[in-house]
Amino acid sequence: MQFDTVLDTASQLLAAIDPQQQHSDLLSHLQRTQAIRIAPTRGPANEPDLVCVDGGVAHEQTDALTWIAAVGVSSDLRSSVPATMVMPVSSETDRARSMLMALCELAAALDTADRSHVVWMDGSLATPLISIATGLLTSDPTTAELVCATLADCNTDTLIGDYVHYGLQGRLRALPKQDTASGYCKLWAAQLGEGSGAWLNMQRDRIAATSVLQSGEYLRPRRADEALRVTAKATADAPKPVREWAHVIDELLGHWREELPVFVTYVLPRGMPLRAVKIEYTLSADVDDADIDDVADSVAADLCAKVSETIIGTRVIEPFPQHQADTFAKREVTSLITQLMGAASRTFSETHPAGIRHYRT
Repeated sequence: MQFDTVLDTASQLLAAIDPQQQHSDLLSHLQRTQAIRIAPTRGPANEPDLVCVDGGVAHEQTDALTWIAAVGVSSDLRSSVPATMVMPVSSETDRARSMLMALCELAAALDTADRSHVVWMDGSLATPLISIATGLLTSDPTTAELVCATLADCNTDTLIGDYVHYGLQGRLRALPKQDTASGYCKLWAAQLGEGSGAWLNMQRDRIAATSVLQSGEYLRPRRADEALRVTAKATADAPKPVREWAHVIDELLGHWREELPVFVTYVLPRGMPLRAVKIEYTLSADVDDADIDDVADSVAADLCAKVSETIIGTRVIEPFPQHQADTFAKREVTSLITQLMGAASRTFSETHPAGIRHYRT
């Protein structure tokens, strides 16, 4: 058979993920320590609707230039933030793409939070911050100038400052799709010690959570320290404006790293018990340390119930507003890049054809 070798390798890798005895030991431990909770069947009436924000980005590379279009869109279509950018063809396109989309996402998220009090991000809470910080890793003078101009045009310092502020008010939630987090597994490994603990040190949280949870159950929340590890740095040879932006952004991120109470849980939603949904969320910085674990657990229960309410069946495997935001973002960015390239073609087809000429049909 054509794929025998790769299928055999996959079988070995999968066997290492879920040995029966270790799985049984873990489940018994979690039940004994009451680390598995039962979510309410319905969320509280005072919990705002789940409105999700996602971003979309597209680019067209021509002989001379790379044209970039990005959008940030809410699942209720009441927030839509477009942005465009052009830069020389270079190896830094991916970083610029991600940065531009993150700026649109933040703007749409803040607008949604202003309207709905809270906002749900499609992806980790820290992802847009990481994307903006990564966009600063440029040493090419032309690209650096364009990056700094984009940051200024988008009022990036205000966007990040407000995003951090809303986080400190407990108004940010997130639904990471793919993740490599292992914080739960590391915690459980330390509790279990040798044997099952050694196995857990090699596992990932989502797979482990899916294997131990039953429909309607969620994990007792833990601190999401991994969401706080965000810094903004410039390369040693970066132009001065880039280094200045890195300093400004990292000062704002200092509040994120040092002051933000952020937690994470996994829930196996009722109506879709196939894959655990990860939820990140912030609490108000005013919550007393003595009460914070109880408050985090109470909020997690409400959010898990709210997520379960948005599951519509096996055809859409994520919370429906998350699916909507992703669909709307793809649709809008496709339209935006088409309009951008149309404008570029009309402007440069005769005077600078290299700016719109493609290699492929």
